[in-house]
Amino acid sequence: MNSLDIRMVAPLAPLHADGSLNTALISRQADILRRRGAQGFYLCGGTGEGQLLTVAERKQIVETWRDILPADVPMIVHVGSGSPMDAIDLARHAQSIGASGVSSVTPSPYAARDMNALVTHFAAIAAAAPSLPFYYYHNSASPGLKIKAVDFLAAAQKQIPTLGGIKYTDADLMDYSRALRFDGGRYAVLYGKDEMSLGALAMGARGFIGGSYNILSPLLRQVLQCWDDGLLDEARAAQDTLIDCIAIFGRYGGLSALKAASLELGLDLGPMRLPLPTVPVSNIPRLHADLDAVWPEWRETSASSRIVEPSRNGVSAHS
Repeated sequence: MNSLDIRMVAPLAPLHADGSLNTALISRQADILRRRGAQGFYLCGGTGEGQLLTVAERKQIVETWRDILPADVPMIVHVGSGSPMDAIDLARHAQSIGASGVSSVTPSPYAARDMNALVTHFAAIAAAAPSLPFYYYHNSASPGLKIKAVDFLAAAQKQIPTLGGIKYTDADLMDYSRALRFDGGRYAVLYGKDEMSLGALAMGARGFIGGSYNILSPLLRQVLQCWDDGLLDEARAAQDTLIDCIAIFGRYGGLSALKAASLELGLDLGPMRLPLPTVPVSNIPRLHADLDAVWPEWRETSASSRIVEPSRNGVSAHS
């Protein structure tokens, strides 16, 4: 079994009302997320507003998380940046503070135009942290070159000796399956399209990274538990509820809706870093009510083992 066959959360960035960094909140944030089911963390990616933070702020965030987390809790640091020198600096820093791995998305707006250029770029980042595994962040929404994850593994395995795998955020389950099975299943391919986690399980997924899991970790836990127990209808019902919650977040602004929902968990994570919009205060009660309608237990702090029951009309019901 791969060492990253776990549930990882991509934490939201904690900010003060004025938009400055609020690292004092990270200890409480980590405690709540772990009690809700997080087994590891993926820091400063898209959910964590990483590329909207300064290099100094990103370093401060990962240092704080490393100081707080037990040594055996995996912590992958996303170091992707429009500046390759910043990405290299962040990778070197991640190794120095004891991160579990480094990761990077394709740079923007100067995205690589061919596979060789892309692999060369990531090889330079990985070389700055030679003792850590490197995870390519494969995101179908990224600009520039459109590639298959399995083709990246084939091209990168000789040029990046520390290649550990992929954070896979894409709906292409055929490519996902091929990447999982590449070279005898050598690489960790952690699934990051949260609304399709059950489909990824059918392809063989065991490791997951997601931003919606700041709120929805207990639901992912139910999906996995029911799948492992052979309760497919119950797994589908939990996945349906997870999908319905993600649709609600989308209606209220995506990442900013996750921050607004976190208020009910006792976490005031502040506004979004500009230019991302923040959910208007007047919309927050409606957001919470909409979540109540599809998943009444969403405020519970601990990761619940309660099973979402399937209903005959295909809409999940709660006992």
